[in-house]
Amino acid sequence: GGVGKTTLAKAVCQELKPKFGYNSHCFLRVHTEKLVTVQKKLLLRFGGKLDIVIKNEDHGAKLIKKCLRNIKVL
Repeated sequence: GGVGKTTLAKAVCQELKPKFGYNSHCFLRVHTEKLVTVQKKLLLRFGGKLDIVIKNEDHGAKLIKKCLRNIKVL
């Protein structure tokens, strides 16, 4: 931590935005949370429902893939 990874990622995101034409981004702070919790935060950020149930990490990955299938992502 503390070497500027997030700052660099945000700068790259801004630099590439005009070239790739995406209009949404998501930076999540992840410390000691379980992956399913992080997956739920990501889904909520991209229009998921508050009461979404993620059974396990594989199920969460499938839901994210389905949610992002028509969205340009970096």
